[in-house]
Amino acid sequence: MLKRTVSISGPDTALMVHYGQIEVSRNGERIGSFPAEDVGVLIADTPTARYTHGTLLELLRHNAAVVFCDEKHMPAGMLLPVEANSVQAQRLHAQAEAKKPLLKRLWQEIIRAKIRRQAALLQELGRLEYAFLRDLARKVQSGDPHNVEAQAARFYWPALFGKEFRRVREGSPPNGLLNYGYMVVRAAVARALCGAGLHPSLGLHHTNKYNAFALADDLLEPLRPLVDRTVQRLASAGQVEVDAKTKPVLLNLLAGETALSGPGSGPLLVAIERYASSLAAVFCGESKALEIPEMCATEGGKLEVRDEGRGARGAEVLAPEGGTLEEIPDVHAPAGGNPGEMPDMQAPEGGKIEKPGATPPVGAIKDPGSPERAQ
Repeated sequence: MLKRTVSISGPDTALMVHYGQIEVSRNGERIGSFPAEDVGVLIADTPTARYTHGTLLELLRHNAAVVFCDEKHMPAGMLLPVEANSVQAQRLHAQAEAKKPLLKRLWQEIIRAKIRRQAALLQELGRLEYAFLRDLARKVQSGDPHNVEAQAARFYWPALFGKEFRRVREGSPPNGLLNYGYMVVRAAVARALCGAGLHPSLGLHHTNKYNAFALADDLLEPLRPLVDRTVQRLASAGQVEVDAKTKPVLLNLLAGETALSGPGSGPLLVAIERYASSLAAVFCGESKALEIPEMCATEGGKLEVRDEGRGARGAEVLAPEGGTLEEIPDVHAPAGGNPGEMPDMQAPEGGKIEKPGATPPVGAIKDPGSPERAQ
């Protein structure tokens, strides 16, 4: 069964559990309910919400992630289940004992996948910069010592949202939409890591001692273009703020159709669980590569960077069939199923980026100038 993503908002909202059902009330009056076992991620997006201890415990028993947001709709904390896998001890040992060369090789794989997906998105939108990013992806070395990720970001963000756009957490719209979308996917990644028997704070590359979800941030990187594509469509339609119209769209990301390894496709939430399990298999020596989710094109299959001239098809986020939660005011529960986003990476200042041979014609790509923080 596909887990759901539930967002709780509105003043004076209270949650309590009754025979496995999470009951939602406002001003003392019951306004709806949903099964605790159906929840993959619950986002408490109001500082005035109240919860019973039993409610949070019931959600954790069903392996749900609970994200708490502040008054700016930014993630402030997250609850995750402690025991979510029967072989957790074995996998935690394997994760903690992973050697540096393995961690650097995994980071190389993740960053290559991220840049390739960024290039695929730009090609889908008809942006010539995709060719430069495609070539940059080939230059990523073990551990990405030359920070190719940041070099790609210098061209990616202006190509996606315009030359005036700067990707900073507290920046102008649509930065808020990006933050919110990343939060939703990050929560699902952290939940999947716990379900795979791994610890979300033992990262491959991110090592900030104040970041309890470093590994979730690592695995989030190649999934960011999935959020970027949705935000770009919202921005193109004139919707650039986090509000009652845009939040359900971003919450539904986890139900969006995603190309899986091998034939077929499935919801992003399922693909993330396979992604986390593949990392556990690599740590335990059972596999060599990660199963990183791919963006899915409208008519099925993977959205890949193609040779110039073939044309790119658009893509739609498809919700799975069957059932929705009871509609209640200010409680958004689209099908599918954090907090915070990873610390921003500062692009290197000064100097020129050496362009590989197969690049767009001179003048097709303009250097956006001094880079801001990029992701």
